[in-house]
Amino acid sequence: MKNTTFFRRTTSKVKTAIFNILSNKIHNACFLELYAGTGAIGIEALKKGASKVVFVEKNPLNCKFIKKAIKSYKLDNKCSVIKEDVFKFIHKRNIDKFDIVFMDPPYQSDEVMKILPYLKWILCKDAFVLVEHYFKKTLPERIDDLIVKKRYKYGDTSLTLYYRKSK
Repeated sequence: MKNTTFFRRTTSKVKTAIFNILSNKIHNACFLELYAGTGAIGIEALKKGASKVVFVEKNPLNCKFIKKAIKSYKLDNKCSVIKEDVFKFIHKRNIDKFDIVFMDPPYQSDEVMKILPYLKWILCKDAFVLVEHYFKKTLPERIDDLIVKKRYKYGDTSLTLYYRKSK
C-alpha cells in the first residue's frame, strides 16, 4: 500500500473568514501555525504582513511541502518549519513568544484541550489564539488567561477566537 498523507484542508470560505477576523492584528505580528498541514494559513499571514511565521507540523511530507511553498514565494527568510509534535514544541522553554497562534488540530481528536492551557508560555501580552475546530465541539469560555472574544460558524467548521489580555 502506498504511504499517503491525508489531511482536511481549510476551505476557502473559512480561510477568508480567518483573515477577516485577524485583518487588523496581522501586520508585523509574530505568527505561529500549529498542526500546519500545508502551511496555507501561515503563508497567507506572511503575505498579509506578518513579520515572522513558525510552522509546527509533525508529518515529514507536509513539512517538505511547506518548505517548498515558502521557497517558491521567496519567504524563507521570514519563517521556519519545525518538524515536531505540537505538545513537545510548546513545552520547550526557549522558544519565541507569539502575537497570534492559529491551530487546526484533527477534528476528531482532543488535541485542542491538551494544548490550549499551555499556550500561555509562548504568548505575548495582548495575544490572540484562533482555533479551527468541529462545530459540535464547544470550547470553554476561559482557559487560564485566555478568554473567548468571539465564536464563528461556517458549515461543520467553527472558529473560536481567544484573547490574552496583558497583565
